[in-house]
Amino acid sequence: MNLSAERSEITKKGEIAVKGQSLILPVSVLILGFFYGPSALAGTDGDFYTGIQYSTTKYEDDDLPEFETGAGIFRFGKFYEDYLAFEGRAGVGLEDDSKFIISTDVEFEVDSLYGVYVIAQPDLNDWLSFYGIAGFSVVDVSLANADALGLSTSADESGLSYGVGVDLGKSERIKINIEYMIYLSEDDFEFEAVSFGVRF
Repeated sequence: MNLSAERSEITKKGEIAVKGQSLILPVSVLILGFFYGPSALAGTDGDFYTGIQYSTTKYEDDDLPEFETGAGIFRFGKFYEDYLAFEGRAGVGLEDDSKFIISTDVEFEVDSLYGVYVIAQPDLNDWLSFYGIAGFSVVDVSLANADALGLSTSADESGLSYGVGVDLGKSERIKINIEYMIYLSEDDFEFEAVSFGVRF
């Protein structure tokens, strides 16, 4: 996903303008996770689950300024053992980031994100559960006005992903989720995300 592959060099000059971001997470929904009545969905063999996340994503490239955007991600999975789950994800960009590169306003946006993952998640107690996650992701991004600089205006990249997270909440049905994920990492670029959400 190296968006600077089609040019030899771009001198990074000018003023950088980054669009402000607003993290939109319904606090009322998160609070319900601590008070919702218990159910059978507690990470047991055969359990299905879904979830939503708001992700603050970061794209770092050796030849470009750093871009930070927002994305929404839907999660769906199933536990095949008490502490082992398989999960799919589908996401879309909610916010873009804009920077001036050589007097050109370039906008970076995550168009879509898909992936399949394995999650290992032992319970520590009734309130806290850490997990490790690894799998394969496909990320599609766009770079508006990049053609004026000799850059590709879009890229579709795939690769291995890994991260860590924590589920919080007394309820067995709804958990608050916090996660750090490296979706793609190569020698010359990296795409990562810090996410907050709910698992049902």
